[in-house]
Amino acid sequence: MQFAPDSLLPLWQRIGQALQQRLHPQSAEQTPLGADTVSNWPPEAGKVLSGPERLAYAAISSALHTAHPQGFLLAHVPLPRLVRVPSRRSYKDWLARTGHLSADFVLCDATSRPLVVVQMAALRESSRGRRRNDRLQRVLEAAGIRFVFWPVGWTPAPHLLRNTLFAPTLNAIALEQTPEH
Repeated sequence: MQFAPDSLLPLWQRIGQALQQRLHPQSAEQTPLGADTVSNWPPEAGKVLSGPERLAYAAISSALHTAHPQGFLLAHVPLPRLVRVPSRRSYKDWLARTGHLSADFVLCDATSRPLVVVQMAALRESSRGRRRNDRLQRVLEAAGIRFVFWPVGWTPAPHLLRNTLFAPTLNAIALEQTPEH
């Protein structure tokens, strides 16, 4: 009788599965395709905006209503919803590079065209976060969409905020002259 190692493959698979079930009993029950999303991960309603984001939202919304009464404000918008790219190159590759980026706030005109993106600047931003914001800014500005950083804790006067959001040349000056709180 000749020994055939290939004939032992099903046996080794069953032994591996049995060991897996003994070592990780929960993972054997939860198969990725058979798992029920609701019963295995019971959802709860969460807050969409943090405390500083809610304050920024209220101020931006007021400034938008004054400057563009027909416009509206959106929060946490994925970058692919804000810009279109030519299809000469792979959209899949572009999406892999930028699909995880999102804008904190988007000020839109009445036709839902983005006018300004406001990005909350964290107090202690990691180098990875800075690179992500730089990439977001580069893409948006190339698409002709204004980009404004909102430092956490910044509470500008309404006229300064309107100038910052809607007067392109004043944006950099206003943020540089604003004292940190």
